[in-house]
Amino acid sequence: MNLSNNLAEDLTILEAEKILRQMSDLGDSSISSDIEIGSVVNSLVNDQWTTLQNALLFLQQHSEFQIFGVCARNSAIACRSLKAYLNAFEYDDLSISSQHLQSDQPIYLKYNSRNQTLYHDIYQGKYEGVLISYHSNFSEDYSGTHGYFPLDLWSRLEN
Repeated sequence: MNLSNNLAEDLTILEAEKILRQMSDLGDSSISSDIEIGSVVNSLVNDQWTTLQNALLFLQQHSEFQIFGVCARNSAIACRSLKAYLNAFEYDDLSISSQHLQSDQPIYLKYNSRNQTLYHDIYQGKYEGVLISYHSNFSEDYSGTHGYFPLDLWSRLEN
């Protein structure tokens, strides 16, 4: 997914961070609830979802690599979400599937885009969503962690 030219020209790192702080959800989404995302991000309208997507992709352009942390109620949701985020960030598709992980329990997936490693474990936390940590070895590039973001951020507008 590419950024719109207008956004790429107009957005700054500070503005992107502000967007992510306003649209992240660190308190309301629970594994035990019937909703998959928290109240803040669940109430966003389509143009806000697009703004959120563009801010995430903008910061990718200003960092060297990202680490994605996916907390989900089962491996099928976690794999689907991670693959959608990696596709949006234009990374090669992972050759993983929920069948390889075989977990109907809450799960945590962690993917490092620098060394292309995947870690997984049973998740015992109370949040559900995606954390993204941007990393850079140079001071002029961006580093920071943001989330939780919706598991279906990249598929919601396609439906």
